[in-house]
Parts: sequence; C-alpha cells; structure tokens
Amino acid sequence: MKHIYRFTFIVLSSFLLLGCSVTELKYRDNKLSLSFNNKQIDISGEKLSHHFDNFGSLYLLQESIKVPEGNVLQYEYVRLDDRYEFNFMTTRTIEIVFEAQRIGKVFESNGLYFYQLQLRDDEVLNLIVEQYADQSLSMIYGLTTQQMQKILQKIDAKPRRALVQNVITFQNSKEASRSRWSSKKIHFAPLIVPLRMIFGL
Repeated sequence: MKHIYRFTFIVLSSFLLLGCSVTELKYRDNKLSLSFNNKQIDISGEKLSHHFDNFGSLYLLQESIKVPEGNVLQYEYVRLDDRYEFNFMTTRTIEIVFEAQRIGKVFESNGLYFYQLQLRDDEVLNLIVEQYADQSLSMIYGLTTQQMQKILQKIDAKPRRALVQNVITFQNSKEASRSRWSSKKIHFAPLIVPLRMIFGL
C-alpha cells in the first residue's frame, strides 16, 4: 500500500510541474538569465570574482558580475544537502541572512521574489530571489531601481508598492557581498532543518 501512495504522489507531482512554467535564476557563460512565465531575460556580465563556501549541509556560491551599465551585481546560489530543506518561507530566510530591519516585498509569483531591504545602516538594497524548490535558492542584488523596474516590465509584473529610488549599488567586487551566511544562522536559527517527509514517505 505504501508503494501505491508513493507512486501516486510522484505521478501527481509530475503533472503539477508540467502544468506550470519553471522559474529559474542563474549565472552561466557570462550571462545572468531569468526564466519566468515562459519569458527569458538575459543580462550580459563580466565575472569579477568567484567564491565558494561549504557549511557542511549548505553550499554557497558567490560571484560578482559587472554589467554593461557599469555597476556590479552580486549573484548567489545556495544548494542544500539532499537530507535538508529550508526551515522558513523565503522572506524570513532573506530577513535573517541580510539582517534586515525591514523588508518591502515588491513582487511575488511562482517562486520569484523582488524585494527592497532596509539594512541596519538604513540603506536600501534591491534584491531578486528565485526559490522554486525547498532545497535551493538563487539571488542577485545591487541593482539600481531603474534596472529592477526594467526587469519587472519585461516579465509583465506590477510592483505592489512605490519603489525607493535611492538604493545601494556597488562599483567593485570587494564591496558587493552583503549577505551574512554563517554556521550559527544555518544551524541555530535554524535556517535549515532535516527534510520533512510528505505523508511519511
């Protein structure tokens, strides 16, 4: 009987995934790519730095990318060990990782999130996050508000709120990393927990 439930769950999941377009944010071949609702946005960018961290159950890739407008964006990709998943909803995870005072959610749909974060020093940071699955997360930040608005327009997304125009941007890779991943946050917040089994499978 257990095998029948497992098979039924897998089949239903497959149909659900086929019925909706997958959201994806990645950096590959000197190009930032965002796929959302059958739309694809590509932003060319020169990689300035590359950093990898291993926190045991969480793997973090950070890359600083200079885009044609002249500012530097920070791309981060987080992947969890197969036995773990994120403990919180995306917004709470981001709040903890950036130690944000406030989070303004600009847009949310199908695993894609646009935020304006107010950090501890009262500066505002533009951030785009893709979290389509519970075991991975991708984000870019350091965009100007004009850059973020342009991306919103290209995916036909309407902001929920008026956007702050005066935001943090980066001119070099040394100042671009603003996230605060740490073993303490990962294991004692805790940002991740053992994988919750669905229906006991």
